[in-house]
Amino acid sequence: TQSGRSSSRGRTSGIFLISRQSPLVFRRRVLSYNLLYGKISPDSSDINVGITGALSVLIFILGKWILLLFGSVYTNVWPLYILAISTVLDSISSICGTLLISSNKVFLGLISNMIWAVSLAIAYTIFKNNVENLENGLAMSYVIASAMQMYVNISIIKLKHLY
Repeated sequence: TQSGRSSSRGRTSGIFLISRQSPLVFRRRVLSYNLLYGKISPDSSDINVGITGALSVLIFILGKWILLLFGSVYTNVWPLYILAISTVLDSISSICGTLLISSNKVFLGLISNMIWAVSLAIAYTIFKNNVENLENGLAMSYVIASAMQMYVNISIIKLKHLY
């Protein structure tokens, strides 16, 4: 039929309409619905962490060659490896931050960011004199701060029953 109606019932079922949409459009609508109502679909968080994790593994594999792109001055590959770990932590934390914002808990997100900044400053003051290379200390302090922020965000979400 031309108007989208079936001859037997008067109109098509919703399942038929959903199955005619492309999976990308359908996923985008589901994700926007979940963000609008304060929920993040497991599919979107799995995709986010999966892509970040895959890129981190690539950085571990290709780290020495990546440093060669920046010149012969850069020889310490450990900060690159440490920051690759922090990207996975930041990925998880950003999902939690989006959930806090979409749940109208922006103030709790601000507190989480303040805890991140304070823990970064504390970790930097500890590591700046206690490591062989300063760049390793900077990277480690960033990982510690990211892990702290991820832990705080997950704790807030569990306490507020947002997920």
